[in-house]
Amino acid sequence: MSKNKVGRPEARNCAYFPHHTEITPELKYLEGQYGAEGYRVYYRLHEFCTTSNDHLINLNNKYDELTFRNYINAPKEIVDDAIEYLVYREVIDPEMYGQKKIWMPNLVTKLRPCWKDRERCLPQKEGTEIISRYRNSDRIEKNRIKQNKIELNGSSTINDNSNSLLTAVRKDDEYQQLFPDLDVPKAMKRIRLENPDYKHKDVINWLTHAEKNGFSSKKKEIKRTKSGMYKAKCMKCGDTDSLQDKRGFNTMHHCGGELEPIYENKKEVINEK
Repeated sequence: MSKNKVGRPEARNCAYFPHHTEITPELKYLEGQYGAEGYRVYYRLHEFCTTSNDHLINLNNKYDELTFRNYINAPKEIVDDAIEYLVYREVIDPEMYGQKKIWMPNLVTKLRPCWKDRERCLPQKEGTEIISRYRNSDRIEKNRIKQNKIELNGSSTINDNSNSLLTAVRKDDEYQQLFPDLDVPKAMKRIRLENPDYKHKDVINWLTHAEKNGFSSKKKEIKRTKSGMYKAKCMKCGDTDSLQDKRGFNTMHHCGGELEPIYENKKEVINEK
């Protein structure tokens, strides 16, 4: 049996969607027109979008459409009428539906908390395509390359010394260079306490796990304007913005992109127009 563990595939959907207590005008209309069938179509459509990869329903393929209709489980005429109505009301994106795709932007926005801890932005529409990005793709890519180097070569910029015990002070500094976003001295204290006979690979595994799961992270300070507002950057168009308080990071930019804090010691990149 291989000692290498296969990681869990990255989640590209959500296991639930928020059933809000208020009745939307669209739900009230469909329920009034079609009774329980209208109610079923409305909510099962939301459920199917939520559990689809990147929350996109693609109906270009015959079997994809059959799977979709089987899940909705309502008469074809009612399903088609309900979808046309939701397109008219822009609950379903009209441009995407013209490409036989169902994309519900307001629903996706409500699913933000599910994506927040994945180090990924909400899936976003670009033309008639849906794009899913990491919050900080450059850092994630550097970490991936770094980890591959360690796993493939059995070493890194740190001298492994044939898995001998590591020297504390000098090695801490070198680990800090490899994991700049972590509080390495704090993490090393924990490692030494729990595993006094640690090896180089133990430290790498520990710090990689801590970085992936948000443990032992350095406290980041968000940049502020002279008037005290928080600086933010749109993950879609790259424009910068200023927010009155941190709650503003839960809103969308005017282009529909997700807003990310700009932290101290992080270079701002502003799109030129």
